[in-house]
Amino acid sequence: MTTKIFLINCSSSVRKAVELNYPELVLCDDSSSFDGGVVLESIDRLDFDLEALVATNQNTSLVELQNNDKGFALDKMGKLTSLDSQKLYVDSFYHIGAYRLMDRDSLTHLKDVKDTFSALIGATGSREFSRSEFKKALFLDRDGILNHDGGYLFEFEKMSFYDEITESLKLFKAHGYDIFVITNQSGIARGYYTEDDVRELHKKMRAHFEKLGVVISAFYHSCHHPEKGVENYKANSFTRKPYPGMVSMAMREFPITLVDSVMIGDKKSDQLMAFPGTTFHMKRQYDLSNSSAQIFENYEELKMFLASKFFKGQN
Repeated sequence: MTTKIFLINCSSSVRKAVELNYPELVLCDDSSSFDGGVVLESIDRLDFDLEALVATNQNTSLVELQNNDKGFALDKMGKLTSLDSQKLYVDSFYHIGAYRLMDRDSLTHLKDVKDTFSALIGATGSREFSRSEFKKALFLDRDGILNHDGGYLFEFEKMSFYDEITESLKLFKAHGYDIFVITNQSGIARGYYTEDDVRELHKKMRAHFEKLGVVISAFYHSCHHPEKGVENYKANSFTRKPYPGMVSMAMREFPITLVDSVMIGDKKSDQLMAFPGTTFHMKRQYDLSNSSAQIFENYEELKMFLASKFFKGQN
């Protein structure tokens, strides 16, 4: 079935962007001709991956992170729920006016059922993006993936790296992926080191991998912990994995096709909520039982899988 796009109170810029970048999609102005597809409501510019909504096969709402406690939460199934402010969240998700709907009748209930939709991470940046600008992303956990997990690390000189990951990262780069690091850093929350310490460490890590021929586009860290944090850092945050807030942060700065993206981590928390891409796990010291992600023993095994199956499956 041809995907239809129904515009409600959107700017002329959005209409032009859809017509130019997605000529295979059918624009509707009358709900009577809408029998399932994507609704764009009160959007001024198209700066998110519309293909992600087109690709979903369920009622889905596009959301992004906002830095306050007013809005929506994600439950364990990745569905939007009303935020319980008593849990002391420092941020929340909110709708950016785009929905994947299965039938025309749902249009009349948009205002009532938003918080029951499954969520799909999106972003609103500073400008409109063309379809050709969007790229796939590789999201990496840090400790246990790029470097050996040595506890609460913040000094570059004490880091020991998995040098064998380099060839896998180069494979991703060769297939059009931008690389991002997203890391929970409860050591900040616990007072062991500061955010400036982490930023300085990541600056040195980026230079280290550039020397190896791998460019990392950006590092993101989560600095809160709901129980172990001290002072203002003792709080729930949707940037802390398995919440996908750091992915949302990346999407504010970079045009990313999330459904084609990959996450690699070594913990269950690296299997992000509301993440429609592919997740891989590296087997380290953490329990990965009941993980639905594919698990690899080492990077040579991952590299062989990428070359022989994963990337060939994208062609």
